[in-house]
Amino acid sequence: MHGFKCAFRLGRKPFFYCDVNQDTIRRINKGSECHLRKLEKYDKNCMAIDFANEREKARLKKKYGIISLSPFWKINNFDIFHQTGIDIMHVLLEGICQRELKLLLKHIQQQKFANLSSLTSMIRNFQYGCNEPSPSDKFNLSSEDNEAKFRASASEMLSLFKYIPFIFHRSHLTELISASVGWHSFLLLREIISISLASEIDITSIEKLEELVTRYLITFDNAYGYVQRIPKHHLLVHFGEQMHRFGSLRFTS
Repeated sequence: MHGFKCAFRLGRKPFFYCDVNQDTIRRINKGSECHLRKLEKYDKNCMAIDFANEREKARLKKKYGIISLSPFWKINNFDIFHQTGIDIMHVLLEGICQRELKLLLKHIQQQKFANLSSLTSMIRNFQYGCNEPSPSDKFNLSSEDNEAKFRASASEMLSLFKYIPFIFHRSHLTELISASVGWHSFLLLREIISISLASEIDITSIEKLEELVTRYLITFDNAYGYVQRIPKHHLLVHFGEQMHRFGSLRFTS
């Protein structure tokens, strides 16, 4: 939207919001460890690109992660970094939650606590809340390249994170995984979702969210290794700052 090269695989600086490099993206656990982009520096970078020759232009675009000048730059007194929110639904429900649940289910299968077939039945047959999106009758867990695979929409993923503890408790699975670091990672992410989607917040909500994010990322790394982080994990460290700036994050999606 703002003319940045937001390519996680190829972009040197894959986020428009901050100045983090590709090689450090998985090692940052706090927002204070990451420098946000500034409009003044952005203006200078764009000017350098604009006046460069074609060869140098390509190098600078890659270096700064900028493809073109943001169309919003023309709006007087509009700061594209301070006044653009992160789409938390995309980050959480269509990204991090998918990865988290797949890793947890894989762990459960590897520990022989349950196989994918029985897990599928647990999830399908659970009585979800009235008028709440739930996994369809076609929901299925499969194994591909040693990974647990499934398809779920954002609304279905939200329901899964809400009800998984009850589903596992009903099947006596919680007793088996309660000491698992992966289970604690799941529960921490569940708390992050709860605060992020709350309709009302206060200053303590921001402090708790930032603390939870740091604890979650460290716990996730302990459970699965930091190499299992996806780029969207990094955006979690900016949720507290986003909440301070815009209020409840549920209204930024």
